[in-house]
Amino acid sequence: MNLETLCNTNLPLDQIDAVNNALKMCSQRIKKRSVEVEVIVSPTQKIQGTLEEMVHIFINLINNAIDAYEDNNKLGLLLSFRSYENKDNLIIEMQDNAGGIMQTNLSKIFNPYFSTKGSKHGTGIGLYIVERTIREYFNGEISVSNINNGALFSISVPKVI
Repeated sequence: MNLETLCNTNLPLDQIDAVNNALKMCSQRIKKRSVEVEVIVSPTQKIQGTLEEMVHIFINLINNAIDAYEDNNKLGLLLSFRSYENKDNLIIEMQDNAGGIMQTNLSKIFNPYFSTKGSKHGTGIGLYIVERTIREYFNGEISVSNINNGALFSISVPKVI
């Protein structure tokens, strides 16, 4: 990878590179907490945007999952990345088993300055920035739901043809 690849918004990027780079950047926290990571992501499907922005998105989601895991004292955190495509979009999902998000907070989770971590640990702008970046830089959208005692974040972005 070179600087042009990292910064150029006109180049298609491999989603697997974004996931792997984010996992490397979070590797100390992942290792310290013995987090199990599963990656089932298509190595061939590309999306339009900057690698740096997509890596930032995944770092935020990974760190939030680890924070939730620590707050809920769950044993054996699992982070799972999957991707699939439909006619026009690539869908990248990250699922954890860190206890999920309170139902009353699901509709507010992407609002600016909303935090489930309290004022000592969160600013409430991380997921807001994630949502805005996906919308503005990738022409996509993100959603969240609870599944299997955890959260499932689904990112949908246009495929590069």
